[in-house]
Amino acid sequence: MIFEGDSLSNPNFIDPFKWTEQLALLPNYAPFCHPQFTAVSGSLSGSPGALDRITNYPTLRNGEQGIYFLLIGINDVLSNVASSPILANITTLIAAAKALDYRCVVLEMPSNGNTNGGTEPVRVAVNAGLTGVGADAIVPTATLLPDWTNLTYFNPDRTHLTTAGGAVIADWINANINPQTL
Repeated sequence: MIFEGDSLSNPNFIDPFKWTEQLALLPNYAPFCHPQFTAVSGSLSGSPGALDRITNYPTLRNGEQGIYFLLIGINDVLSNVASSPILANITTLIAAAKALDYRCVVLEMPSNGNTNGGTEPVRVAVNAGLTGVGADAIVPTATLLPDWTNLTYFNPDRTHLTTAGGAVIADWINANINPQTL
């Protein structure tokens, strides 16, 4: 399993036990995975680094299944990038991973409550547009964790998830996306 994106997927940023690490331990995923965490805090969806890292992903052998999880875009939104380029970048990343025979799961961006500057409509538009990026599955993160003011699930920065917030995502993926049939 490959976990790509920004600080929301990076296990070394803020919260010590991200959804990525929790998922790798759950029953449906643990038996066949050797997780690789390639997410880089502060990444934008169009940064060359995210696309370049795909070329270093392990080659899948005959019958082996790889899963590429992507949660990216919040830094784009906060940098006032429009939804169309973000979706185009996500589509490019997914196409590159699929070219290596990875199954692709994209996660919606959770709200961070940043209504100043008009970024929330862009985040909502990106999440709505994820159905057209070529992913094999979409995780409804915004529906699962709608209240960014709930400090049980969000850190005080209102963007990064706590261990409890990560567990909500990991548990949903484990229950709803079967890696054997993805």
